[in-house]
Amino acid sequence: MTGNKHILFVDDTEHVISGIKRQLRPYRGQWHLHFATCGKQALELMQRQPIDLIVCDMMMPEMRGDELLAKVAAATPAQSV
Repeated sequence: MTGNKHILFVDDTEHVISGIKRQLRPYRGQWHLHFATCGKQALELMQRQPIDLIVCDMMMPEMRGDELLAKVAAATPAQSV
């Protein structure tokens, strides 16, 4: 599975995360899928694992999606588009 993209999904609603996992199960061989239930957890995960793509909920309680993406862009300016 070398060369596969690492995709991070961030949503504070567990049933949304469960639904995404279920829907993307057939793609496990093509992508490395990662999941977080809050911005803090996403940032911690990204310290251990480089992520190629982030898909996040915009309306999360402790850190909104736009705040998370701004922190990621500030931490990795050369990679942000």
